[in-house]
Amino acid sequence: MENWDAFEKRRGFVIFASPRSGSTTLADIIASQGYSVCYEPFNPVLKSLYYDRLRKEGISGIPSLMENFDCVKHLSGHGGEIVDRKLLSHKSLILKRRNILKSALSYCISSKIGIWKARELVGSEFDNIGVIDVMSVRAAIGRIRHIEKYNADKVVFYEDLYCSSGWEEELKGIFDYFGIAIKDWDSIESWMNKCHVMNSQDTYSKIKNIKEIEKLG
Repeated sequence: MENWDAFEKRRGFVIFASPRSGSTTLADIIASQGYSVCYEPFNPVLKSLYYDRLRKEGISGIPSLMENFDCVKHLSGHGGEIVDRKLLSHKSLILKRRNILKSALSYCISSKIGIWKARELVGSEFDNIGVIDVMSVRAAIGRIRHIEKYNADKVVFYEDLYCSSGWEEELKGIFDYFGIAIKDWDSIESWMNKCHVMNSQDTYSKIKNIKEIEKLG
């Protein structure tokens, strides 16, 4: 349990992520500790209020976004480079994966089965993945690598946060960096349960052309 005297709201920090890097789970963890989170405000599929304002007013609406929420979860490329760089001018961390191929495969699998969150799985969705188009994987790799052009004071890797026994220290480092406090470790442990990891090695083995895809490196 953290010292409650140190528990203060800090507005306007950013989780700046590549797709399929665990950014939604991280944002959910932050929200579980009492902080307000805006999820992907410039996502062209979700078309939120801020997406509409971006189209009409440009980036002039970003200051009000940062004032209204403690945390903004943003995917690299949503809204274009000018939006990316404007958000990175705030207190930001970059969240990405070392294994770009697995990240791209995760994106392609979720696109195919229509499920993006592990907690929405019921168990049989992966049974009929079949063939994943190699060109789709290549396109996903290109989109994921888009984040490499940017820098932030703190970079966090999916593998260190979700696939490591040292996740508590990694997560505490994130909270310390943002200047916020962890008040309920029990709720965090439920989020970090392995059921929230979207794709296991067994999932990849169900892709019929996985050997061909693995040649991408």
